[in-house]
Amino acid sequence: MQRDEKFVGYALYFYNYSACEGRTLFMEDLFVRVEYRSEEYYTAHARLAAITSEFAFFLDMGLGTALMRECAKVAMAKDCSRMQWEVHDCNAKAMRLYERVGGKYFKEWLSIRMDKANLARFAAEQADTTMSCSTKSR
Repeated sequence: MQRDEKFVGYALYFYNYSACEGRTLFMEDLFVRVEYRSEEYYTAHARLAAITSEFAFFLDMGLGTALMRECAKVAMAKDCSRMQWEVHDCNAKAMRLYERVGGKYFKEWLSIRMDKANLARFAAEQADTTMSCSTKSR
């Protein structure tokens, strides 16, 4: 996203699939430069006597919200059943934004990650089964 010919933020997404719900838009990353985030923008421009249309834009719908809304529009256009993303538990500002736009936390699902060392170890292990697995793409 650009504002006044400056890069101010982006939303990075891709599609994945749920066996139960179909296509999902997964928002991998949402970034808005600090000086263009609503709270910082408001603080930096508090001296404004009247709210201009540009100022109102930042107060009423911040750039993070605007980027998320564009992702939601893409998800709807691509017939996705949902939009999904993750947030670090220490990012309180982002969590407030996500709750405000209607995001829900699923405490019954946990993120699982395998680091590179364990990935290499696991991939190199010999299987204890006589079944063969095809790794060819279809």
